[in-house]
Amino acid sequence: MDEEQNGKHMAEERERLPRVGNERSKDTPSLRYILIGGVLTALVVAYIEIGRQVGIAAPIPFLLLFAVGVVSASVWGRGAGLTSATIIAAYIIYAALISFGPPTLTGGPFQVSLGVGLIFFTTVMLGRTRDQNRTLIRSLQQARDELEDRVKERTAELSESHAALEQEMAEREKVEEGLRNSENRFQTLLREVDDVVWASNGDGSEMLYANDACETLYGWSAADLIENPNLWMEVIHPDDQERVQQELGEFYAHGRIEQQYRIVRPDGAVRWVLDRKHLIFDEAGTPTRMGVSSPTSLSA
Repeated sequence: MDEEQNGKHMAEERERLPRVGNERSKDTPSLRYILIGGVLTALVVAYIEIGRQVGIAAPIPFLLLFAVGVVSASVWGRGAGLTSATIIAAYIIYAALISFGPPTLTGGPFQVSLGVGLIFFTTVMLGRTRDQNRTLIRSLQQARDELEDRVKERTAELSESHAALEQEMAEREKVEEGLRNSENRFQTLLREVDDVVWASNGDGSEMLYANDACETLYGWSAADLIENPNLWMEVIHPDDQERVQQELGEFYAHGRIEQQYRIVRPDGAVRWVLDRKHLIFDEAGTPTRMGVSSPTSLSA
């Protein structure tokens, strides 16, 4: 059992490891995004610088560089935004230090400092927002994946439970069918035997079954005996009732007895009866069922 549990645990760990690795790779800032932001910014810087050197000034170069930083941070995150801002700041400082820097790009020291600070602040804030949104989306995707896994597990459990329930129902139907067949065979046997057979609960207060031979002996139908569990005692001849009652005490003590007595049928005829009674006890020794058989061929 321990080996099976360990093997199951190792299988679950193997299934979980690739997912953990993927989550770690997703949490690590992507170098690809940083490179994209850096390359895009470098291309714009090269465009402005080449134009300046050949005498073709770019319109409002600072706003162009600022827009590149905003796009890098908004689309690819804080890492790309910081890379773009660093390249832009270096170029602005470079342009301010050389004498041919375009006024629309550099301006005075205050304008340079303000421009660099504005670019870094904007890219950092936009990049952080982008990273937070990306993390939130990733968390939602992970939660969705976990929910789907739980739904699959629950569905599998329900399928197993449903299969087990179907099997249990099939087995129960099979048992019930067997009980019905046994009951039918038992009822058939009771109808075919010539002797009287009836049974009651342990104290005789409830008649459980009686066969049709009861009417031949007692003159009362099986339904009459079932309806009145004390009918078999009421039909005993008055001269024999006290003795039969006394013998029942011995019967409950030993669980088995054979009694012979007379009964009075509804038509007034007197019949001798030979009863063979036996008790069935439960594990606590309490009588749970009394069975009685009597031949119907004794003479009057």
